[in-house]
Amino acid sequence: MRFLKKKPAAGGPKLRSARARGHRKPPPPRWRRPLLVGCTLLFGCALAATTGWWIVSQNVAGRVLAALVGETVDWTRHAGLQVREVLAIGRERTKSGDIRDKIENIYGQNILTVDISGVKARLEELPWVRSATVSRMLPDSLYLRLEERRPIALWQDETGAARLIDEHGEVISVEELDIYRDLPVVSGNGARVEAASLFRQLLDQPELVGRISGAELVEGRRWNLFLDGRIAVQLPAERLEKAWQLLARTERETGILDRAIEAIDLRNPDWLIVRLVDEATGGASGQRA
Repeated sequence: MRFLKKKPAAGGPKLRSARARGHRKPPPPRWRRPLLVGCTLLFGCALAATTGWWIVSQNVAGRVLAALVGETVDWTRHAGLQVREVLAIGRERTKSGDIRDKIENIYGQNILTVDISGVKARLEELPWVRSATVSRMLPDSLYLRLEERRPIALWQDETGAARLIDEHGEVISVEELDIYRDLPVVSGNGARVEAASLFRQLLDQPELVGRISGAELVEGRRWNLFLDGRIAVQLPAERLEKAWQLLARTERETGILDRAIEAIDLRNPDWLIVRLVDEATGGASGQRA
């Protein structure tokens, strides 16, 4: 038995023959679509680069930024954001007039455009100022915090001239030295740099530190101290603090520094040697304590 295909109704869809299907238009090659996409992207990049080059070459961005900054500065000026007051914290030895000379040109400036780093650098040029911090206090004030140098001694340089030095061994460039004449005088090759370390080791005996009138660095190894301007104290090159404690203990127990002595030798850690002033002859005699 045969099954006959139902004849399609008139006007219905027509079935294409195999011959007709064989003459269909072929699809485009697969490589064409990626090529078109790549060309489009390349053209877009070239256009963007050309536009960016034109903006840079014409300084369009710079002109726009300058205009915006100008408008902002004008607005802040009308809003009262101008430097009218300067507050300084930490000033003890620095003269207020010296500070004004360094910052006088900033009064009336727009507070947002003040060169903070420039103000800091100018303040640190002052002889007493070790470091300075500058900050804005809106709407119209600058805040200065100063860290000043601390003088510890007068250093006698190679020419014999006295120079004021701080706790880091740096010279403080001031001309008036008379008010610091009570500070100890340090001398010897390398004394300027080593003086701060010496005094730090002696601070645990404050009753003796206040009596130091001078210190001499001997051959860069050890120190000779001068107490009350008349007693030479020879310190050891090592274990300096122990020798200093021995002298402090002996002073508390015997009041040795108030006696007629010329020198004390502390270079031996186990005892001290005292050289007495011979009042009859003006000479000296030794005694172990």
